[in-house]
Amino acid sequence: MPDHTSDHPRAWLLLFAALAASAGHGLFLYVALSPGGWLGDLGLVIQRAGVAEAVLLIWFLASLPLALLALVLRRPLQRRAWVAPGAVLVAAAALVAFALQAQAILQGRSM
Repeated sequence: MPDHTSDHPRAWLLLFAALAASAGHGLFLYVALSPGGWLGDLGLVIQRAGVAEAVLLIWFLASLPLALLALVLRRPLQRRAWVAPGAVLVAAAALVAFALQAQAILQGRSM
């Protein structure tokens, strides 16, 4: 029977949840902001957004392949000691990104 004392399933779950939430939100923003609908011009969307909002949009969109990668590499990631602090950093980054976007919306700046 394998020894699972070094596994970090909760840390991986935090990592995946933060990335998946950011990815879903990123897809929603991309579709909402694309002038042509689903397959709009990403460069135009980022250009319209401004610098701060572009960084947020890039974070949200980059989370999609990262979430898929975390899902595919679930078992190996659970065995890594760095996954716990990494998951906390990713979750903090996601919370900051959501908070900054909420602040921009409340101030009347649409991304």
